Amino acid sequence: SKLFSIGQDGRLVEYSVRHSSDTKGLFITSAWTISQEAHPVGAMWFPFGFRGDHSKILISDDHFKLKVWNTVDGNCRSTTLAPTFGGPLDKLLPLRRADYNELAGQASEAVVAEDHTVTAESDQALQLLNPPYDDGQFLVYATSERMLGIIQLPLDGNPAKQMFLVAHPGRVAAIATSHE
Repeated sequence: SKLFSIGQDGRLVEYSVRHSSDTKGLFITSAWTISQEAHPVGAMWFPFGFRGDHSKILISDDHFKLKVWNTVDGNCRSTTLAPTFGGPLDKLLPLRRADYNELAGQASEAVVAEDHTVTAESDQALQLLNPPYDDGQFLVYATSERMLGIIQLPLDGNPAKQMFLVAHPGRVAAIATSHE
C-alpha cells in the first residue's frame, strides 16, 4: 500500500508502507516537485472516472488552482481555477453517492467469478462505483476562513458549478460527509 504527502516546499512524496518499519522509518518510493511558486494547501486521492489510470491526486494551492497529478509518472493531468472566495481550499473530500456503501459491498462480492474472470454483474457494479465520467459527482471543500462549499465535477473552473456558504463563525477545523 502507498502513502502520499504534500509539503509546503511543493514536493509530492510517495512512501511504501509495506517496505517501511519502526526501525528503518518510512521508505520513500518517489518524490516530485510539483510547484515552485504556489504553496500546496490541500490534497485528496482523486477517485473519479476511468480516464487513464486510477492513480491520481487532487492538490489545491494558495494561487487558487486545482491540479490533478498522476502518481505513476508525476505528470500534471489538468489544472483548473478553484473557487476564489474565502481563501484557498485546504480541506477536500469526494462526495460519494448515497448508495456507495451498498454498491461497494456488491462489487466486492461479485468482482471476480470462481474462474477468475470479471462477470458482467461485477463490471456493472464497478462502473457504478467509479463511473467512466465525472458528471453528477461532487467534491466538498472547506477553507480556513469559515467557508464550506461544493463543486460539481468534472473540474473545469466554471463558477456556475460551484457554491459556498459561511459555515462557521470561526476557523473550520475539519469536514466530513454522510448520507444519513
